[in-house]
Amino acid sequence: MKRYLLQLVFLVLLSGTVSKVYGQGDDNMYPQGSDVKVPEPLPLPEFPIVNGNVVYQKVFEFEGADTGTLYGIALRYVSEYYRSAKTVIDVTDPISGLVVVKGNFSITSDVYFRFFGTMKSQREQRTAHTLKIECRPGRVRVTIDNLQVIQEAYPDLGVPYSEIPISDLIKAANQYESYAASEKPKKGEKLKQVNRTILLDELDLKASLFLQELRPFFGKELAEDW
Repeated sequence: MKRYLLQLVFLVLLSGTVSKVYGQGDDNMYPQGSDVKVPEPLPLPEFPIVNGNVVYQKVFEFEGADTGTLYGIALRYVSEYYRSAKTVIDVTDPISGLVVVKGNFSITSDVYFRFFGTMKSQREQRTAHTLKIECRPGRVRVTIDNLQVIQEAYPDLGVPYSEIPISDLIKAANQYESYAASEKPKKGEKLKQVNRTILLDELDLKASLFLQELRPFFGKELAEDW
């Protein structure tokens, strides 16, 4: 009985985040109880779209720095940020100044779910991505793409490991907005959209800050390089 209850709680929590249950909701499928106030879904961020894909990119200028120096700093950044550079580095080319990483970062977001009423919690999720650092004399171009939210595996509960592309989440959010414009969504549908838009907002913020943090790192390393 205890095992069954734990499974039930987990699946209800899962239904409010990113999983296959992003479809239609049924208000009658949840027991009723005390409720927390659920906010309205957030407006979607203005994602940088390139050829149909979400791509974050910045070019930083470092006057006087040569390719080799910038390439070495890029490797140090990867080593410090990911802590296990050997496992995440996919491509290194000191001649062209290219570093490609396949890693992940964690985001924490609020999540609302229905279980004897509406409840609120927080969930930390890993997001897989590709990071590309291209070094040229006096400048560095940094690109983050292939963002995918990782759904960890829970074999005992029948939940497989999966990676959900950010483009799929954006598509689902846009579908909800079109649907909500013509008829009133059920509470379960609204909860999923709230969670979805909170997650997308946190993803956009994380990716943007990730890029911004590279400039001061390179600047500090260049200043200390003697």
